Amino acid sequence: MLHTFGHNRNDNSILYYLSSISVLLFFMTNGYLLIKKDNITYRYIAKKILDIIKIIILWNIVLMIYKIIVYQNLSNPFKESIKNIFLRGDFFQFWFFGAIIIIYFILPILHKNIFTKEKIYKYFMIVLFFINIIVDIGIITGKLNNIRTYATNELQFVRIWTWLFYFSLGGYYSKYGSRIRISIKKEILILILIIIVQIAYQSFMGKWIYHEVQMSLTYDNIITMLYCYIMFDILMKKSIKENRIILIKELSNNTLGVYIIHLKIVLSLNSINSTNSVFMTSIIFILTIVISNIIVYLVRKVPMVNQLVNL
Repeated sequence: MLHTFGHNRNDNSILYYLSSISVLLFFMTNGYLLIKKDNITYRYIAKKILDIIKIIILWNIVLMIYKIIVYQNLSNPFKESIKNIFLRGDFFQFWFFGAIIIIYFILPILHKNIFTKEKIYKYFMIVLFFINIIVDIGIITGKLNNIRTYATNELQFVRIWTWLFYFSLGGYYSKYGSRIRISIKKEILILILIIIVQIAYQSFMGKWIYHEVQMSLTYDNIITMLYCYIMFDILMKKSIKENRIILIKELSNNTLGVYIIHLKIVLSLNSINSTNSVFMTSIIFILTIVISNIIVYLVRKVPMVNQLVNL
């Protein structure tokens, strides 16, 4: 959704801002799945990091073969893989893996000394919260323009204060549960209100303060934090009927592959889209989800090739 509406962000700014928590939910989900583990060893983390690096390199090898066949142009898959971490190259969305690798490096220490101790974990979250708030205020006032560059350019993956906050927030949820004690209906109403406030705030800030439509500048904002947490909470609480469980599991298994290939599909569909209307962009969004999931599902069924979409 982010890259679909982000392609024409100035024309679809409301929908673009609506998708502002997509990346943050990725980090929360990763934290939710990992931090609840009883023990996280360096050996386990080393394997996870090597698996990530393997996927990045494999996709760039595929790209190299494609360029040789179609353009008679040879690219270096290892050099391209490094460029991807710095938000460059054909798979620039792999910057996310760079941020995850940094978190994984320190995860065993954090898990042993912080994440297994509820009181210390709580204080850790409070510290991260205020660091993010301070950074947000600094960016708004222009006092931290150097840090602002981390939010929008090739160094986005080292924006560790943000990614670690949302990663840890997901982990805190997995270990200690929801902190929202109201009915799901009331929570949805609150979410709708927050979404309206979020869109209004980001639109105002983009036009009058930041002078650009760039949602990543508000990742450290408290409104975005609330939007992300409540959305995550509702998704976790929402009951799932038995006959939908298999479908949900299949879609969950497709997540990584969809993240990798969806941008290519978006660009292909946008190349035949002559308008920037909200309607057509929404159609492209739906088609991207459907096509991506079908392709990834088929790839996962092919031995060896499925390593491209599995961690």
